[in-house]
Amino acid sequence: MKLPLKKSRKERQQSTSVLLPSFIANQLLHKSLFDRNNICLKRSFQSATVFQSDLIGFTALSSTVHPSFVVSLLHHFYAKYDHFAAHFNVQKIETIGDAYICVSFGGPTEPVIDFALSVVNVHKQLKDYRIQNILQPGNVSDPINISIRVGIARGNVLGCILGRSCLRFHIFGSALDHAIQLEGKCLPNSILGIHLYMYIIYTCSSLSFFITL
Repeated sequence: MKLPLKKSRKERQQSTSVLLPSFIANQLLHKSLFDRNNICLKRSFQSATVFQSDLIGFTALSSTVHPSFVVSLLHHFYAKYDHFAAHFNVQKIETIGDAYICVSFGGPTEPVIDFALSVVNVHKQLKDYRIQNILQPGNVSDPINISIRVGIARGNVLGCILGRSCLRFHIFGSALDHAIQLEGKCLPNSILGIHLYMYIIYTCSSLSFFITL
């Protein structure tokens, strides 16, 4: 009788960890139904590294092509991003339209930087890209050019689950705010990061240069 129960718990852990960081998924699974409905699951991090990206030209493109092409484009990109996130052990938080947010909750910044370099490299290789419509096989778009800009910042974040249904883990705090600000100032297909008192601009080949504040 115990084996099916263990298998059921393991399956629940695996399915929940797809949507939530493992430490939150485990905390959620071990709480009673009453606790789940009455406690806001949260965790503070003092040295998180946050990645925020945005696709340049996405808004204009989405207004000129069929929604199925928009879905196909984002799925193409996000599937690659998710693969890189798993490889470099960074936690995907959420996507908001064409914005992708992920984080390393502690430790060195290098995994997030390596992740970001891999993401930017994908876009550097896409010139006159034709979207393969995943909802209408065989249908492709006219050539497009979509660049990306990336902001990376390190600092405090508060992570929590909001609401009672469709549970997702959200982050708030200075690191996310700075990452969003840096992404907005970034050049196409580049990464703008802040570390200590310096802006750092990365390219796919190496660290380009510093701008001291």
